[in-house]
Amino acid sequence: LLLTLAFTMVPLVIWDWYAISREHWHFHNMTGVQLGILPLEELLFFIVVPIAGILSLEAVRAVRRWPAGDEQP
Repeated sequence: LLLTLAFTMVPLVIWDWYAISREHWHFHNMTGVQLGILPLEELLFFIVVPIAGILSLEAVRAVRRWPAGDEQP
């Protein structure tokens, strides 16, 4: 899970940082808490959405009994 989050968060944080620094977009800060130039809610979005996607896939995979590819022969 952490590896998956790293693969999604790192490019998204870099993308947002670049876009904000170049003034392509900006955020209305709702919480008032920022980590660097990104608001806390943006970073939480980058964590929650991939976790929701992974958990949804795993739930469907379990119900449908789809193999994950790591089963022992």
